[in-house]
Amino acid sequence: MCSIAGHSSARHESSVPAHVAQTEDKRDDTIIRWVKLQVECHPEFLQYMRSKAEPQCVSEVLKQYTIVSGMLQQLLGLTTPVNCEGAPSCVIKMVQFDFRSTQYGSTSDVF
Repeated sequence: MCSIAGHSSARHESSVPAHVAQTEDKRDDTIIRWVKLQVECHPEFLQYMRSKAEPQCVSEVLKQYTIVSGMLQQLLGLTTPVNCEGAPSCVIKMVQFDFRSTQYGSTSDVF
């Protein structure tokens, strides 16, 4: 169900509480799928997809970044629905990714 920017989908959702996923990774995957649906329902998503299909210049990449950044800001703090199987009532948070802690080694190895 879409909920950002006052938009809601026509689908009726049950309010029966769902079960939490057995692992944190599965819960996070469920949250990511829910966030993806919210982004795809956003009024500016079509504009974002159109701009990605065109040849890229700096101003277009900046426009894409602005659209996505705005979408993410609207999602932060929202809570997944109580019936979101695998991740009921989870608050959407931004997580920083530390590239240095991955299997790829430090950033100096890459750049």
